[in-house]
Amino acid sequence: MAKSGLTKETVGKLPAKAARYEVSDGGAPGLVLRVSPDGSKTWAYRYRFNGAPHRYTIGAWPTWLPDMARRKAMELQVQVDNGEDPARARDAGVTMADLAKRFVDEHCPSLAASTVRTYRVLLDRHILPAVGKIPVQVFALGDAGKLHHAMRGMPRTANQSLAVVSRMLSLAELWGLRDPQSNPCGVIQRFPETKRDRYLTINAGPIKPILREAGIGRRSSRAKPSRLDSDGFNGFRHELGSNTNSGLG
Repeated sequence: MAKSGLTKETVGKLPAKAARYEVSDGGAPGLVLRVSPDGSKTWAYRYRFNGAPHRYTIGAWPTWLPDMARRKAMELQVQVDNGEDPARARDAGVTMADLAKRFVDEHCPSLAASTVRTYRVLLDRHILPAVGKIPVQVFALGDAGKLHHAMRGMPRTANQSLAVVSRMLSLAELWGLRDPQSNPCGVIQRFPETKRDRYLTINAGPIKPILREAGIGRRSSRAKPSRLDSDGFNGFRHELGSNTNSGLG
């Protein structure tokens, strides 16, 4: 590679291969671009600290352009030269609670209000009390499994919580907070869920005057309640995928 390093054009033309591979930038010491079999490309900074090799994920292309990644690599090199380990500083500074805040602030505004409400309930009641203090970079399979298993008495909530964590960790990879393809949630077996039927009755709050207007103001002994869609999380399921029992992320 030329001393000037990779360009937008050369990065865009790098092909996906059967195995993941790396290309050195050449414009900043230690800067490499990792190309995955699925075609995704991620910048990383390779360095040695206390005699051991380390790798710091900077972020994904094209969110991180070559010049941006190069400047970040040079900043990291300054930290190493000053006797600091960039990865350790990052790990200690960003927790799952920090990630959840960024997730809500940056990812959720484009989602339906009902989906955001579902996320907030799951985060506040179940996810953050259990894993909020764990550093994002070191959140592992055991942490995800423990969270999921602790809610085994609420299988639907357990599966939904794991799906939200999986989505957060996938975004953490995109944002450069975790190594690519490091999300542990996909290998966890989801709990079986029992489908629940939900019904409308004549006294169901604001629906009552609507039913009466339609001439359904009286019940008979043979009248059956109207069946509703049993899925109360349509927006949630649309955001995370059609099946919350699958490995999502």
